[in-house]
Amino acid sequence: FSMRRTGITVNLGRRFKWPDDYWRGDWSFRWMYNDVGQGSSSLFVPGTEITLSQKYSRISINNQFFPSVGSRFSLSNDFALGSLGIGTTDYLKTELNYDSFNPILSIEGQDRLVFMLSSKWGYLTSFKSLSTIPPIERYYLGGNGLSGWGVTPLRGYQDRSIGSDNGSYVLAKYTAELRFAISLDPMPIYVYAFGEAGNVWQSFAKTDPFDLKRSAGLGVHLLINPIGMIGFSYGYGFDPTNTSKAPSGWQFLFHLGQQ
Repeated sequence: FSMRRTGITVNLGRRFKWPDDYWRGDWSFRWMYNDVGQGSSSLFVPGTEITLSQKYSRISINNQFFPSVGSRFSLSNDFALGSLGIGTTDYLKTELNYDSFNPILSIEGQDRLVFMLSSKWGYLTSFKSLSTIPPIERYYLGGNGLSGWGVTPLRGYQDRSIGSDNGSYVLAKYTAELRFAISLDPMPIYVYAFGEAGNVWQSFAKTDPFDLKRSAGLGVHLLINPIGMIGFSYGYGFDPTNTSKAPSGWQFLFHLGQQ
């Protein structure tokens, strides 16, 4: 789809001192006019979006590129006020993310081998009509997450190959990685072995938490200034996608930034 969003967002955030200094809260107000180009999905009705959002997060990691201790947690809610007669866009979106990092092996006082666990859940619904939910707010799964807004990466599968082409409304994803830092200075580089599982569904009633698309493989991630974080992965998808009954098979992916 081709989509144009015109508007403004105002965000107010602050750090908390209770229950500890790692907590933060963010609140935002968003006014947008969402439109789609010709030939796009007819399932979306253009209109004005007025959204109130809140996000609570806790970040206690010791390094942005190669965390070895700590965790990341966030809980966010976005409420588009169309159901109250304020604007035409109507949805409620809730997301929960959690990552934890645990050191296994240290070399010369530096953590080099780290075990990471990550999980993400998302739920999107509408009180009046699903057709008012912008396509980029819906969930798409597969690939490196760089093929468009709203795409959640899942290595071992091609871009957006899991779920409906028009987007889904429930998301679950789980990741485990064993990371080894080859170098931490001056150019940080680490290699990893991963296992992932995830899926998207069209409604909460159709959600099956045991019906997950699984993958495993290897990868490398490095930090190059001033380019930033880049990486490569080679993973095998064990399950079929929405376009094939055969397993996804081996997929080579390029990664940019946190994706």
